[in-house]
Amino acid sequence: MSQNNKRLLAFDAIKLFAIFLVVYGHCILHLQNYSYDIKENIIYRFVSSFHMPLFMAISGYFGSKIFNLKFSDIVAKKWKRLIVPSISFGVLFGISWCYFVEEGAVT
Repeated sequence: MSQNNKRLLAFDAIKLFAIFLVVYGHCILHLQNYSYDIKENIIYRFVSSFHMPLFMAISGYFGSKIFNLKFSDIVAKKWKRLIVPSISFGVLFGISWCYFVEEGAVT
């Protein structure tokens, strides 16, 4: 390998851990015993609280290397394209939901 293509073993280990958590989280969800509510399972709640964001952040870090962009540039670009519309839609949906619930239109 050349000097520019050195692997960072710590990031590889974190990505492997994140992949494991994604698979494990899906296994918990889809192979559950339906006699209890999955949301009450403390392991499911813990794993699902961070497994996908961790996996996406690590994948984004590796993706930034492919496109020769700085990680901060990618975060800023994705923030504008994904997070701002998501927050805007969430706020509008929340306001409209409160309006319809208050009016009694949704039961």
